[in-house]
Amino acid sequence: MLEKTALVFQSLFAPRKTYQRIKAKPELDASLLLAVLLGISLVFSRLINPELKVLLKILLLAGSIILTVISLILFAYLINTVSNFFKKGDVSNSLRLAIPYAFLPSIIVNFLWFAVPIQLYLFVQLGATLWFLILLSTLVSELKKLDFVRSFLSVFAASVILSLPVIAYQIGLPLMAKD
Repeated sequence: MLEKTALVFQSLFAPRKTYQRIKAKPELDASLLLAVLLGISLVFSRLINPELKVLLKILLLAGSIILTVISLILFAYLINTVSNFFKKGDVSNSLRLAIPYAFLPSIIVNFLWFAVPIQLYLFVQLGATLWFLILLSTLVSELKKLDFVRSFLSVFAASVILSLPVIAYQIGLPLMAKD
């Protein structure tokens, strides 16, 4: 267990080496645990709210974990599809296991939201997002054997495509409110 924990934190600074160690010893893989932690971290601020009923907290927790795992699978297929423009090859199964390691900075930031002042939190969140993009680009370049720029473009394009419903909602909501 200690080796698995050390490997998770090693993935923050050496994602290629981490992926190669996990590939050699699959029992060290903690991607499902990280996916569950990501789901919990996304709703953590609501879970610690004492005004929320217990049943609602349980439903919120279960829904966030299930939807996070499904979203990670879809995100892996989307990144694989976008990166196929640069180099053919199906690595979506390997990507599905590698993506949660890239979300580790976001998980840490989501759990620390109450400890950081709100003015600083946006910068910390931006840093975690950039770190996520760099880590995931490194993993994609390792899996697809692409150069870093092409893998970064693939990851960035897949992230934008995945965010399109939210972007459309944020733009469309103020426009609908004017009517």
